Amino acid sequence: MDDCVTVISGQVEGLVNTSMISLTFNDLAKSNNSVALDCVWDIRVSPGHQIFFQMETLTLVAENECETNFLELYDGNTHHENVEQFCHSTRTSMKTKTNRLIIRAFGKPSLPTQNMHWPRFQGTFNMFRMGGFYK
Repeated sequence: MDDCVTVISGQVEGLVNTSMISLTFNDLAKSNNSVALDCVWDIRVSPGHQIFFQMETLTLVAENECETNFLELYDGNTHHENVEQFCHSTRTSMKTKTNRLIIRAFGKPSLPTQNMHWPRFQGTFNMFRMGGFYK
């Protein structure tokens, strides 16, 4: 869904989280409880640089149920061999080999008794070149 794509380009560092999901998508989800979350954050830094990503929090509705909810981190593109998938709440970090990091959050609608039916996460990213970080 186009309403759930966030492109971050040209920043040296930044914060990404599920609160960045567009109001249009949030409104659609509130009016239709069967809408699945399938959102992407596409982080691009200057050519010749890489990205260090630190996931500070990840909360999933159904722990260890990858078919229900997960967070994926892609290095450079969305080919399957470039992915790390998380189906459990965790804190982790990743250093890309390219100048692009794609984060995908997926969650199927949960039981009506649950308060939250989407994964929630927050993380930070920093651009770096081989040899050191920018600050």
